[in-house]
Amino acid sequence: MASIATTARIRDDIRAIYSLGYFTDVEPNCEPIAGGWNLIWKVVEKPLISGIKYEGNKKYKEKKLNTIIDFTGKERLFFSEDQVKLFINKIKTHYTEKSFPNTQISWRQETGEKPDSTILIIEIKEGERLPVKKIIFEGNTVIPDKALSKVIETKKSFWFIIKRHYDHEVVQNDLSNIEKLGYADIGYLDAKASVAPVIEENNGLTITFKIEEGEPYFIGDISIDGNTIFSDAELLQYLSLRPGDQFSIGTLSRDLVEMLNVYRGQGYLDSEIKPDIDKDQTNHIVNLRLLTTESPRKHLGKVEIQGVITLDDGSIIPTEDDEFRTKKFVIEREIELDEGEPLDWTKVIESDRNLINLDFFKSRGIPMPGQTNLYPGFERVRIPSDPSTENLRLLLEEKETAC
Repeated sequence: MASIATTARIRDDIRAIYSLGYFTDVEPNCEPIAGGWNLIWKVVEKPLISGIKYEGNKKYKEKKLNTIIDFTGKERLFFSEDQVKLFINKIKTHYTEKSFPNTQISWRQETGEKPDSTILIIEIKEGERLPVKKIIFEGNTVIPDKALSKVIETKKSFWFIIKRHYDHEVVQNDLSNIEKLGYADIGYLDAKASVAPVIEENNGLTITFKIEEGEPYFIGDISIDGNTIFSDAELLQYLSLRPGDQFSIGTLSRDLVEMLNVYRGQGYLDSEIKPDIDKDQTNHIVNLRLLTTESPRKHLGKVEIQGVITLDDGSIIPTEDDEFRTKKFVIEREIELDEGEPLDWTKVIESDRNLINLDFFKSRGIPMPGQTNLYPGFERVRIPSDPSTENLRLLLEEKETAC
């Protein structure tokens, strides 16, 4: 007979084998042999899931649902209720994230082609897609609800006229915007935003953003490293933040553009200035170090002007000779650069603004300061034989005009 210690070990082995999740029954048998015993394990395997079928799904096809639950049909997957619950939770979560929170999901089994296989049938009763009716902010004291509403993309529906829906990916981006565009912009660098489970009420959805604001940070030491072309004073005069000021990531970003334009205005187009923000969480101080990487200087070769047309698929093709109406001299007189001079990108931006003001050409929409806005607009063209010189290619698409 097996000893008490051996019996305890066998019980442990039984639990370990069950924990693999492959078997419905595990039975140990001892057979006597000369000088001892043979331990023989008899097991009954769970059936393999040979396939998954869906019923009632109209919003999402089988391929999409299989992707949601990470099922390819090629894996060796044993059936268990825990596995089914995992599938159902993933599908339910997806429907909820797409504004169908009242979707009901059940399941059943069918015998597979082989005796040791099963087919899982997932029955989906899709609910009505519900609009976002209420957005709540909790925990905010320094930024009012109205201001936070402006930095998120998720919006409330407006009666029955405009219906807006919950989208998980958009909400995740909203959380980042609350932390960065909202709180980091006024120095609250430890602020954290999360979203509570979506609540269904009054035929609509309530979304609650929870915020932990933390404390504001203030500027400590400021230094700049890596600059040889321009002095510290020449660059730091464009930094409006000073020691003791409340930190602002937005102000810093705008100031860095101005500092970088000192380089870009002299043709050092690939120079970079990156902030190294050292947070002292005990004293809530930010020590700011600006790391400068200077690039070789570029001079302008020539400006190539090309009319283009954007096709429905997004591809851009050149116009034919008779398709582009604007005379070349009309465009050239708006360009502020001269051949052979340092490639001053601030003059490229001025030229871009001049051409937009003509109202002849397509642009990216609302003009953004400090950048080009024509679409497709200016492109840099490198000259392999002369690394210090670059051409500019100006791609212009004319607006449609009334006949």
